[in-house]
Amino acid sequence: MDRSPLLAEEIKSKNIALCEKYHAIEICHEMSTEEKIPHMIKWYGGTHEILVACGITQSIVKTITQGSNAILRDRAVDFLQTLNEADVPVLIFSAGIGDILHGILQYQKALFPNMKIVSNWMEFDDCGILIGFKEPIIHTFNKNKSVLGTSEKSYFASLSHRENIILLGDSIGDIHMADGMEARGAILKIGFLNMNIEERLESFMRDYDIVIVDDQSMDFLNVLLQMILGDKNSKSTNDDLNAASH
Repeated sequence: MDRSPLLAEEIKSKNIALCEKYHAIEICHEMSTEEKIPHMIKWYGGTHEILVACGITQSIVKTITQGSNAILRDRAVDFLQTLNEADVPVLIFSAGIGDILHGILQYQKALFPNMKIVSNWMEFDDCGILIGFKEPIIHTFNKNKSVLGTSEKSYFASLSHRENIILLGDSIGDIHMADGMEARGAILKIGFLNMNIEERLESFMRDYDIVIVDDQSMDFLNVLLQMILGDKNSKSTNDDLNAASH
């Protein structure tokens, strides 16, 4: 949204200032998660307040998503389409804005019936003007069962028979996205490390099973998926698998 010409420069400047201030805290390896959380709440809450104050509308949100220059990882659509065809559920746990994410995936033909998005969703009045965001605020370090509403809990319960999970994340906070899933099998955690590589590599190697460094493609994931699924008609294999994404 900060790149959209539909938002005033003042609004974008305020959001960028918040990002510059709090992102450094988010990735600081000298602070504990508990110390970071209050700052994350201030960051995301502040961003939401700025958007509400500028009077953004549903039509503007739709225009932003359709004109977005956001780029998915190479072959990401192939990856998601394969999961959909194999009837493997995909949970996207995002600390971003759900309306924007949904719109971009839809516009890029990357939104499939097997997908569930848990994110920060906008609330609009009868005139289509943004009046707030649904609670609770989802930030980097609470993408887990603690923020699930009734519908999300029902979704997790419906997947209780699926024993294995592939978890994809790009922050240390993402390793907890599978919390709440009663996986009795394996949870394979794969981390994408794209920024501040030298400072964060050690923690990523400690918390993820596989770390993909500075790679903007989904090539490894597509190969892995082919190996796991094997025969496309093997329903027993697919019924055991879940995919959770950041």
